[in-house]
Amino acid sequence: MSRFAIPAKNPNFTIAVGLDRPLQEWFFQLYGPDADGEPLFFVDTRSNSRICELIREHADMTDSKAKHVYECIMLDLDPAEDRPQPA
Repeated sequence: MSRFAIPAKNPNFTIAVGLDRPLQEWFFQLYGPDADGEPLFFVDTRSNSRICELIREHADMTDSKAKHVYECIMLDLDPAEDRPQPA
């Protein structure tokens, strides 16, 4: 499983996105300050376009890592594979 933390638009929240390889499903998790380690919002789907919609809606797209993860998922590529990543 690959899992990436990317910054949210709201600094009180964090986002985790990734690919569950055995199931071949993408996931999106939104965590808030009162989440007690559990996501406030969770989506898993085979649709990378749905995950990209959620990233655009909730993530800080000015962040280079968020852009990189978004672009990889848009191309249906796992961001964890050996590709150059922004610093």
